[in-house]
Amino acid sequence: LLTACELMNASNCEGCLANVSCLWCLTSEKCITYPVSTILPPHAVCPLNDARWGLCWMNFQILIITLSVVGAVIILAFIVCLLCCCKCQNCGSMRVLTHKTKHQQLS
Repeated sequence: LLTACELMNASNCEGCLANVSCLWCLTSEKCITYPVSTILPPHAVCPLNDARWGLCWMNFQILIITLSVVGAVIILAFIVCLLCCCKCQNCGSMRVLTHKTKHQQLS
């Protein structure tokens, strides 16, 4: 049973990747259905360096690394913002507490 991706084997990379469920293998020059049962395509299907998904000029390995780095930067930025907000709230309450203490000592 041939799927839409396998029917595009005579096509080029751009034609194959027009369908988001397709994966282009550079070495075999075949358009195959992305193996959704595994997160990454197995080496037997197509090596990561030769697999293209989404963009013909970017291999799957670089795509995974790029997305991982972007995800890590977003998580770190969120944590830093969270820590800064907590620190600023504590500074504000400490300032009010210090002001109240000084005001009570003067009276």
